[in-house]
Amino acid sequence: MYQAAGLTCLLPFVRAGAPALSWAPDGDALARRIVEGALALGVDALAVAQDEEPGWAALGLAVGEEAGRAGLAPGPGGALAVLAPQDRFARFAQGAGPVLTPTDCGLVSFAQLRHAASDREVWAVHPQMCAARRVRAAVTALAQALSEAPALRGTALMNAVRVRSGTLLTAEGAPLGDGWLISRLPWACRAGTPL
Repeated sequence: MYQAAGLTCLLPFVRAGAPALSWAPDGDALARRIVEGALALGVDALAVAQDEEPGWAALGLAVGEEAGRAGLAPGPGGALAVLAPQDRFARFAQGAGPVLTPTDCGLVSFAQLRHAASDREVWAVHPQMCAARRVRAAVTALAQALSEAPALRGTALMNAVRVRSGTLLTAEGAPLGDGWLISRLPWACRAGTPL
């Protein structure tokens, strides 16, 4: 639809293929990274506590499948993967042991997560570039492209945005070398201006 209308589709929060440009990390790799984190922590089991929303439920299934392939037993006694919005972390973080949870320091809810997790060993599974930085990268590149050539539209505008992006984007419109990091929650960045 965007392409047919000659519009450039900028997606700082979700992954999509060409002709859209996306600054979001690969969501398909998230489950694998969570399981790699559990293995690096030296546990032999991974419990999953997830929100009921469809995206979180799908991630929960993917984490369970990855954990099984990696030889981690399901259930308590090891690490816990909390798969829920940051502001709902406290509802799901039950039991002892280390916790792995997807985070984004660029969101206002990150402060709620930090508070709820203050007495736990929590590992933040986070994109290399937070939400606030992804939005700034997309909007800045678009503004630069249009300020230099206001009449640009369609593929020409998309290419101009790609060239001006502060993050190198592949031909498919995704960040090159993008991925997920795992950091102790207190060490995860604090965005200056969360979304």
